[in-house]
Amino acid sequence: MRLVTPQPIYLVLGRLIRETDKAVLIRIIQVEDTKLPASVHEWFPLSQIVDSKITSLDETEEDGTLTLDRFNIKEWLIKEKGLI
Repeated sequence: MRLVTPQPIYLVLGRLIRETDKAVLIRIIQVEDTKLPASVHEWFPLSQIVDSKITSLDETEEDGTLTLDRFNIKEWLIKEKGLI
């Protein structure tokens, strides 16, 4: 029997820009608790996204700020793209 070690995942906040049947293009604003100095656009294969919550473009929080899409992405890919 082969044991599978769970891979750590990171919460990525941003906006879904484009989606294909194999990948998504995300404008990344924040990774976990760290806001990026400038938004970054990156493609991610759907196979590496563990879970996601996509909001409508005009959805806002109670304080009036724009609601961001949430993506849980595997750690190795976040590291490979230099986001952490």
